[in-house]
Amino acid sequence: MSGKIDKLLDSYKLSKQSISGVINPLEIIELFENIQLKYILVGGHMLAYHTQNPRATVDVDFIIAQSDFNQAVALVQSNFPHLTINDKIQHVTFDDGHNNNSERIDLIRDDFPLFKQVLKLPDETSDKIKIPSIEAAITLKFAACISPNRNNDDKLIDQADLIHLIKATAKLNKELIHSLAEEIYLVLDRESIRSEGKSGFEQNFSLFEENSWLFDENKEEFWQNPAFPQ
Repeated sequence: MSGKIDKLLDSYKLSKQSISGVINPLEIIELFENIQLKYILVGGHMLAYHTQNPRATVDVDFIIAQSDFNQAVALVQSNFPHLTINDKIQHVTFDDGHNNNSERIDLIRDDFPLFKQVLKLPDETSDKIKIPSIEAAITLKFAACISPNRNNDDKLIDQADLIHLIKATAKLNKELIHSLAEEIYLVLDRESIRSEGKSGFEQNFSLFEENSWLFDENKEEFWQNPAFPQ
């Protein structure tokens, strides 16, 4: 467990070397834990934790329960007064206006069905921080890969991240991943079922399987991807 936390901190240290004004995620987590606020850490630090492959990231990302969202915003604002608050409706960012890529903290509302489920699925091996289980992390990355709001360059990075997450553990609860991924389509499925006869999840996940070389034919094991040798 301590090794995973160390990798998360390594991600922060790498960020500090190349980006000014980055925030230590554990500082914010301590604030949230002190008042038992409902949160979960996502984004680049989540990847470092699960893949054990830290990398620089400009901001710290959290999904926050709607019931605690205003309290979380006020808490961050009072403890990081040098950052500028920017309400983007679905999420609130705290920005360092003196730098490019100025977001330093991103608080995301849980009003997307998948986010509500992810909040209920913290990694059971972590007793110090709330971070998504590996299955929840994979589903979040899958959502990014197929999001209509992501540009294609970012999606290429998301796909590589997804492969790393899948390869981070030998045993996955694929039924849980499938169940979580269905949450992505609660709103969008009606039209796709009418037009294609399949749910959006079936269409997109089948396409992903066919083109990623991640799965064998009986879906019981993952193919070795030549881009990421074992």
